[in-house]
Amino acid sequence: MALVFQMRVAACNTCPAVQFLERNVTLEHRANEIDRVTYTVAEAAKALSIGRTHAYRAVHSGVIGSIKIGGKILIPRAEVDRIVNKGVKESS
Repeated sequence: MALVFQMRVAACNTCPAVQFLERNVTLEHRANEIDRVTYTVAEAAKALSIGRTHAYRAVHSGVIGSIKIGGKILIPRAEVDRIVNKGVKESS
């Protein structure tokens, strides 16, 4: 897919839609390169294969530990790992 995208960019450098996609792909690529230590609730829910609403309920009930900075709720990567490892140990 990257090769197709590069060919489209080369064919239409001034197209606003292509420029928008190019910026977003670059930002997404940079975000993936950074070793993240926290997740948003939605990202943690996806990583844990649970729904976003269920994740928010678990955060508010204290089942999932979280950090609140301003109005943003963040879940430490270590907390996601703890939940996954706890599930593996219980099912063994």
